[in-house]
Amino acid sequence: MDARTLYKVLRITAIPLVIAGFLTLLSGFTTTKYFLMPGIGYSLSYFIHAIIFPLVFLPLFFLHSLAGTLIMVGRRPRINKRPVKIFIVVLWFAILGLFVFFYAAQNTTASGNIGINSSLPGTGGTVTLSAAEISRHNTPGDCWIIINNKVYDVTAHLTDHPGGAGLITPYCGQNATAAYDTKGGKGNPHSANADSTLNPIYLGNVGDNVSGQSIQQAKNQTLPNIGNNHEQEDD
Repeated sequence: MDARTLYKVLRITAIPLVIAGFLTLLSGFTTTKYFLMPGIGYSLSYFIHAIIFPLVFLPLFFLHSLAGTLIMVGRRPRINKRPVKIFIVVLWFAILGLFVFFYAAQNTTASGNIGINSSLPGTGGTVTLSAAEISRHNTPGDCWIIINNKVYDVTAHLTDHPGGAGLITPYCGQNATAAYDTKGGKGNPHSANADSTLNPIYLGNVGDNVSGQSIQQAKNQTLPNIGNNHEQEDD
């Protein structure tokens, strides 16, 4: 490509690249801080950040950086040679191919298991609900909590909490009994209605051996619309 074409590529990709870069950073931020934006849950943030935006950001970055590098080479007589330019183009495509490989590997192995710790067994294995195991599930994308010696997987239901996900996420992987019994220190216990919403996502008691199948079933449960219960104002 001649210099005029390369400069045109730079101009065309510059603004979309800045926008895509900003949105990629924003979506990455919301995978852990999504409770600041209630309409965006972890799964949606992860899907945008790890699956959608790479399809936009990576090609733009590839074209923009390649064009800029070739322009830089063209300005230096010592290296402005055809073999050097060919090497740069081949190197850039090799790097792009490497990213595409890892992107495809991620989508086939990880995207179907958002929010599930990779240490969990398949449906035929078992997990001991030890304190060490529970503590590993300590992020908004993989959140187990203990309430009255019972273990719950609340990962997919953080945004359903009337008080917001931010009241639960500090207790991911921990014992949340005191917080649950006092509504975060307000002194009021949760109602029986709130207790019943936990039943579908109950994994077992601390120390129990549970099957991978039961863990997956709890993960896939749909909870009642707890946002419409009477605790919405003070949970």
